[in-house]
Amino acid sequence: EAARQLGITRKTLLAKLSR
Repeated sequence: EAARQLGITRKTLLAKLSR
């Protein structure tokens, strides 16, 4: 699912930003 992958990518991006 594209929506599912989008959520994962967003989470990863957020984690990188939080770092």
